[in-house]
Amino acid sequence: MKENPDPRGLSRGEIVRIEGNVYPMSLLKFEMAIGAFSEFTGDDIQEAFHAIDQPTPFTKDEERQMEAVGTLMESFTGDMYPLRIESGGSKYCTELKRDFMRQPVFDAFVENEKFTLVGRVKKYVKGNETWNPFLALNIIDKYVSEEESVEEFQDDFKESGEELNISIKDEDFEVQGHTAVIEPIAVYW
Repeated sequence: MKENPDPRGLSRGEIVRIEGNVYPMSLLKFEMAIGAFSEFTGDDIQEAFHAIDQPTPFTKDEERQMEAVGTLMESFTGDMYPLRIESGGSKYCTELKRDFMRQPVFDAFVENEKFTLVGRVKKYVKGNETWNPFLALNIIDKYVSEEESVEEFQDDFKESGEELNISIKDEDFEVQGHTAVIEPIAVYW
C-alpha cells in the first residue's frame, strides 16, 4: 500500500492510503448548502420564530424553491458524492456512495477536516487533462441538451449558487491533472 503517493507514479489497480483535507466538489457543496437552508425552514424553527414574534427567515415560495433545488441536486449526484482530497501538494479525486455513508453528509463534511482515504487507483489523470464530476457522474448526458456545452452548464450552475449565496469556485468544478481518481475502500477521520 502506497502512503500519500505522487499521483504521477500511480497505476490503475494500486492500493493507496491518503491523508489530507477533503473538499466537497460543486454538486455536493451545493447539496450541503441546500440541506443547511432546509434546517432553517423546518417546522420547529418556524414555531420558534412565531413564539418570539419574529418573521421567519424564508418565505414559503423560497422554501419551495430550495426544496426543489435540493431534490434536483440529489438527482444530479445520484448515489455518488464527488470529493477532492488535497495532501502534500497533490490532489486526488473520489466518489463516495450515498448509501454507504454512516452519518448525514452535511455532518461528515461541514468543515474541511483531515480524512484518510484507503482505496484502489481507478484512473490517472494526466497534466493536460482534468477530472470533472459532472462528466464522471454522467450528469451532462442526462441533463444537458446537445446545444449546451459543459462550460455553459457549469456557468449556469455557478450563477445559481451565487443567487443563493453559495460560494462555488472553479476548483469545485474540476481537478486539474496530475491527479488520480481513487475508488474508495474506506474513508475515515
